[in-house]
Amino acid sequence: MNTILTRNIPLITSRLCMGKGFYKRFHATFKRTMDEDQCSGNASHITWERFSDHHTQYTNRFSAIEKDVSALGGMSEALVRLGGKVDKLEDKVDKLEGKIHTEFKTLGAKIEKHNGMMVVAWCMLLVPLAMVCGKIGYDWYEDQSRKIFFFFFTSRISSKSKKKKRKKKKKKGFY
Repeated sequence: MNTILTRNIPLITSRLCMGKGFYKRFHATFKRTMDEDQCSGNASHITWERFSDHHTQYTNRFSAIEKDVSALGGMSEALVRLGGKVDKLEDKVDKLEGKIHTEFKTLGAKIEKHNGMMVVAWCMLLVPLAMVCGKIGYDWYEDQSRKIFFFFFTSRISSKSKKKKRKKKKKKGFY
C-alpha cells in the first residue's frame, strides 16, 4: 500500500472517498510547511529525508482516517444488524399485541357470558324463592281466613248459645 501511495499521493480508495476540499487543504498545508522550512533561515532546499518525513506523516494520517472509516463501516454494519433485530422485535411486539387483543376480546366475552349466567342464576333463585314465599303467604292467608271465619262463625254460635244460656238461667230464677 505504501508503494501505491508514494507513486500517487492523492489516492482515492474504494473504502475512502474524500471531499474535494480535502485535497486542496492538504496540498496547501503541505506546501506551506515546505515553504516554512525553506524560509526558516535554513538555506538547504527540500531533501529526500524531509519529503519522506512529510510523506510518512501523510500516509499515517491517511491510514488513521482509513481506519476510522473502516470502523465507521463496521459500526454501520452493526447498526444494520441491530435494525434487523429491531424489526424482528417489532414483529414480535405486534404479534403479542394481537394476542393481547384477542385475550381481551375473549375475556370480554367471558365476562358477558358470566353476567348472563348470573342473570339466569338470579332468576333461578328468585323464581323458587317467590314460589316458596307465595306458598307461605297463601298458607298464612288461608290460616288467617279460617281463623277469621271460625272466629266469626264460632263467635256467632257462642254468642247465640250464651244468649240461650242466659235465658235458661233467667227462667230458673237464679237472679
